[in-house]
Amino acid sequence: MDDPEPQRVRGHRRPRCGADLRDAPVLTLSEEHPTLAAQQHVLDLIASGTASFGTYANHPVPPVSALADLRAIAGRALADTSAGQLARRLPDDLLAAYRQARAQEPVPRGPARADAQPGFMAPSQAAVAAVGVTAAVEILTAPDIRQAAERMRWLTTEARERDVTVTASTLSKWGSGTSPVLLATQLVSLEEDFRPSDRLRYRTASPLPSYPDRSGERVDMLSRSTPGLLWSAWAARLSPGRTWDRFLRPAFSACVLITGTRIEIDTVAAELGKAIDPDNISRILQVLEDTPSWPQIAAALTRLADHLARNPPPIDYRHRRGLDYTGLLPDEQWEDICRATGAFRGHGRKAALARAYLFGRLSRLPCEAAPDIPVPKDSVFRNGIAAFVTTRFPQLADALDEAGQGFLARHGVIGEPTVWQPPLDLINDLDLPGPDPRQVDISELHRLLLAGQSPSKAAAGLGTTLAVVRCLLDEAPAPARQVSKGEGRLAGPRTAVIKKIDKDALTRLHLEENLSFAQIAERFGTSRHIIQQLIHHYEIPVTHHGRRFKVVISREWLHEQHIVHGRTLIELAKIKGISPAAMNRWAKIHNIQTRRFGVHTHHPDLRAATSTPSPNSSAPR
Repeated sequence: MDDPEPQRVRGHRRPRCGADLRDAPVLTLSEEHPTLAAQQHVLDLIASGTASFGTYANHPVPPVSALADLRAIAGRALADTSAGQLARRLPDDLLAAYRQARAQEPVPRGPARADAQPGFMAPSQAAVAAVGVTAAVEILTAPDIRQAAERMRWLTTEARERDVTVTASTLSKWGSGTSPVLLATQLVSLEEDFRPSDRLRYRTASPLPSYPDRSGERVDMLSRSTPGLLWSAWAARLSPGRTWDRFLRPAFSACVLITGTRIEIDTVAAELGKAIDPDNISRILQVLEDTPSWPQIAAALTRLADHLARNPPPIDYRHRRGLDYTGLLPDEQWEDICRATGAFRGHGRKAALARAYLFGRLSRLPCEAAPDIPVPKDSVFRNGIAAFVTTRFPQLADALDEAGQGFLARHGVIGEPTVWQPPLDLINDLDLPGPDPRQVDISELHRLLLAGQSPSKAAAGLGTTLAVVRCLLDEAPAPARQVSKGEGRLAGPRTAVIKKIDKDALTRLHLEENLSFAQIAERFGTSRHIIQQLIHHYEIPVTHHGRRFKVVISREWLHEQHIVHGRTLIELAKIKGISPAAMNRWAKIHNIQTRRFGVHTHHPDLRAATSTPSPNSSAPR
């Protein structure tokens, strides 16, 4: 009988060998052999609807994607590994069979095979295929991506020793149709060779690292969601204990904007309002990388960036940075706030500090960037801002926020809170270097400050840092306090809140009832300085610097005697027993116009106009 027609396979005619497979030599393996376990994984994978074992446990994928991952790793292992690398990873029996198969039909190896789509063709020898599958399953069955990456390094970073080029940009050459889990494993395996910025771009500290976003949508969202200075509570938590908070906060914000994006560092600095120089961003990243806490810090920054990308905050920080802050909190408004809250107005420097502080609170840019600040923006200025934060009290803080909301409304920003920050709960499980502000007893902090301790001493007493204390007081100021005579200049708010006093009441108390500034202040439960500010604001004339007058001259009496009856100020001074100059001051206090002492009152026309006509006199024409 003639042989049947050869079977057509993909357009090619191949003759059958005619060998009896029952006589073919086979390799007998034990039940616990890793190759049999690998084969069972493949069978289970084909039969299942989802790959959820090993590295796929937290990120299940379809079986076809997992098989593509297996093929990609196996092809890479057969193409790039040396005999020494395989010898350390294969059982002796499988290694012997692999070497025998190689001798019969050598497998192309080295960079040429790696660049020619490794794994594209199935090996012709079963032992060779078993080696590739066993090596791939050993990686993919790791408990998580990070441990799988450790097992994969002999195919990535260590392969460079054999002149194999493996970089983040060449990972796609491993195979097509692979899953995000394989890419994540590949990226983590290369992590040790990444620069700090690359670790953030590829998000290697995240549960599922990936390539940076190419669309630009993520960087646009993060630019709107990230302040120029990272939120103080987050910065305190991430800080490795150095004293460069001035540079850390904007550098942390730059890190957030870099995470998962392709934006360049120079562009980041400009996007964040030039809160930090690009060179300083790179320096801070290098310093952070050298700290033991860098992996945890990178994980926290990555979580924060992912959270902001998915959950935009209620504040558009990019828009806030672009507002024109000229005219924010003018001196008149600051004086009104001081009168209403009892805050010490100070001189021009205090108003400048308040204005710069409110600018920083609204824009989340460095206070030094505030416009209309005439004082030098040096270390003294920065220390003044820090002191202003710790000495505010709730009423002053609320009034400043109200002024800030008014400013935002005038610039078309409606419905946004004055300040906001993402929850620290996002990083509860991370071992970060900085203290947790939530662990500080805020009432005890207030008690220490009101007892006269400085913020730094209060921080030491509470076992935390000054940065944490300032962060807490920025959001929860200590209550107002009135200092009694003799207590001295204690740190913290020193004036009680006063009731609003209108001009008429203050005029009556000071000019008619002849009360001094101190007596009026005692009546309203405030300080003499506050009353002095109000007197000045209302333009109420003052003599003897607010002390008690020897003789009080009422306006009605002076008007009647000087204007109606035409008596001179000298004559009236003699009647009251005071000097002519004192009587002249009372005329100015009561806004009664006069010239030199009594000159105009002797003029006949004035006497005729102001005197009361007799009943028999003729009416003037």
